[in-house]
Amino acid sequence: MSVHCTLKACFSVSTGRRTLYLPSITERADRFPEMVDHALEMGADGVLTSPWVMGPDWLRFLASRERPTPVLMAHPAISGAFFCHDDHGISPRVALGTLLRLAGADLVVFPGPGGRFPVADEGSRALVEALRGPLGSLAAAWPVPAGGIDITRTAGIIRRYGEDSVLLVGSSLMTSGPDPETSAARLLESVRAGSPEPPADG
Repeated sequence: MSVHCTLKACFSVSTGRRTLYLPSITERADRFPEMVDHALEMGADGVLTSPWVMGPDWLRFLASRERPTPVLMAHPAISGAFFCHDDHGISPRVALGTLLRLAGADLVVFPGPGGRFPVADEGSRALVEALRGPLGSLAAAWPVPAGGIDITRTAGIIRRYGEDSVLLVGSSLMTSGPDPETSAARLLESVRAGSPEPPADG
């Protein structure tokens, strides 16, 4: 499963399926809009940024300006300071769910159960509900469970959160097989195992 990427396009050579290219951009305020615009002009489909590093209002700015950013993916960097204790702070459901969705995030990365962070399944489900549940006229956002997710766990994660989820799998692709291509094939098998069977007529 080889993948060919350029700033203009990212697609699987073997399947021809289109994928999204979202460069990570977290920069000082006076350079941030210029860098985002440059990425879009070069063919990027959107950006990945860290709203709790720069401030969530930057998401609102990118989503609501005259030339809105097509796809906004939010990384949870430093947000753990809000919910590292049970007796104070802001819950993940609010900090990474409601607030980032209100700010304009289309996809929200969060620490998922089974990874390297000690998170409770109940809290993750509440966060996903905050991203998908009714919230005025806002469209739902895509949950992105992450944080050291192993390929072998992806089927269970899809069953837990549903097909309208994005899996962030990184180091496992490099360590779970003899080469990234073999690992990617194993990942695809696991994803298919966790997805419902397609309709008979589809």
